[in-house]
Amino acid sequence: HLVMLQERIQGFTEPDGSDPLAHLLYFVVGVGLREEVAKLLCFLPLAIWAARRRSPVEGMTLAACVGLGFAFQENIGYLHQSLDSYLAWVRFLTSSVLHFSLTGIAGYFLYRMIQRKFHGWEEFLAAFVAVVLGHGFYNSLITLPSLASYAPLSPILVAIMAYRFFDPLRDVMETVGLGQRISPLGVFVIGSSLLTCSVLVSTATYLPFRLALGNFAASVGGMIALSFAFISRFRDL
Repeated sequence: HLVMLQERIQGFTEPDGSDPLAHLLYFVVGVGLREEVAKLLCFLPLAIWAARRRSPVEGMTLAACVGLGFAFQENIGYLHQSLDSYLAWVRFLTSSVLHFSLTGIAGYFLYRMIQRKFHGWEEFLAAFVAVVLGHGFYNSLITLPSLASYAPLSPILVAIMAYRFFDPLRDVMETVGLGQRISPLGVFVIGSSLLTCSVLVSTATYLPFRLALGNFAASVGGMIALSFAFISRFRDL
């Protein structure tokens, strides 16, 4: 519905020209704003529920889950279109993390605003604008040919957004019973291992193993720095 509202009714579609500013505007307003509004609308009932329970941890984690669900659906669509098994690993560490971090950040301030009976709305507005800008800028980095030389900065942007989510989450988490919880770091390591092994096996079915292994190593190697950035935060949760 938001796509129809922007593109069909308002005529706001991706520009055909090569003007990078026009494309950046589209990715901020036509993609970032649209997707972040949609995710927050889905999170709103959960934000009200968490605010009544006065539980910032539940507010942040539920918001992140909404973002992760959106990323999962989006990833399935991309994989269905491209059939590129390496895309699963890359999007697992970039797009998925970006979505749950952005929605977690905006959702946390939405929770705070509701819990405080709409006092502090300016904090939510500032966080939401920052989230939309970050989303649009990330899409521009990985999409626009004119910014291709800056594309290697996109994992850094993802890591910054992840830090902005995990740091406040760590501050509001209770430390009681920490040793009995499921380890986020363990889940990340095991999940990453299973995913990367599945990628290698599936790719080796239609490529020579030597070529499949080389492409696999290059894909995973490019994400090692970002993986350690996540590990440093998961270790403290």
